[in-house]
Amino acid sequence: SVARLRLLGTTPVEVTDLDGTYRYADDRHQLQLDSLAVAQGRYAGRLSLQARAPMTLDLLLQGTVSAPIAEDRSVALEASATLRGTLAGTDARLDLLAQLQPGPGNAGALAQASAMRATVSAHISPWATQPVVRAQSSFNHLDLAALWPSAPRTLLTGNAWVRPVGQGWLVDFNLFNRAAGPWDKGQLPLDSAKGLVELAADQWSVQSLNAEMAGGRIRLQGKLADPAQVRADDGWQGLLQLQGINPALLHSRLEAVPLDGTLKARAQDKAVVFDLALQPAAGQPRASALRGV
Repeated sequence: SVARLRLLGTTPVEVTDLDGTYRYADDRHQLQLDSLAVAQGRYAGRLSLQARAPMTLDLLLQGTVSAPIAEDRSVALEASATLRGTLAGTDARLDLLAQLQPGPGNAGALAQASAMRATVSAHISPWATQPVVRAQSSFNHLDLAALWPSAPRTLLTGNAWVRPVGQGWLVDFNLFNRAAGPWDKGQLPLDSAKGLVELAADQWSVQSLNAEMAGGRIRLQGKLADPAQVRADDGWQGLLQLQGINPALLHSRLEAVPLDGTLKARAQDKAVVFDLALQPAAGQPRASALRGV
């Protein structure tokens, strides 16, 4: 057992009340997790892995999450995840199912369809070139801060799908956030987003991305890769268009002057060159101050 475990990194994670046992018996690795606390959740679970082919895997994780919905109110959520299948051979297959839904202790509106809930499912071929055969997610009033330390407060509703295309994956998503706010206030400055993105050969191809945020709109198209591995011939390019974006709604210390503009990026001589053009949005005085931007 471990009373407190702190994982350092860009976003430190603190785990408490970690308690469990491991045993090997009947040609199986068996792990029993009696308790684990992280963020606003407490979890328990078990894992069984066959030591010989076909190496059958059975993983179950269950827990409860307390999500605040007001200064003096919270909703009790039940979280569960299962991962089942086989790991041996090139035809290994795994099925993932994770769910978050109101627990039985809630009543009234907290138990209705408007309460926080989420479902993620995926079919996985772990040793294939494209391990994710398909995946999809749906969520309603999802608060990321209740699930993970340092995540912003959100109320996300929407769907996302992932499917193989050629040698990569196509990601299709559509979401709304009813708790948008400045990043420095612990919120996500995004109202809605709809996009179609392809990932192949370590390169993101943004076919379309339209979002409403910070009182305005943005549109993004382009091919994006790791800036540390840019080549002049890899097609690295992007165009971000902004309309009526209020910097103060992104970060409260910025000036409240709505902006229009474009940000262009392209690969040149093994580097990424950016061209930024900003101006006060239509209807704003041309001499409006841009302090803090």
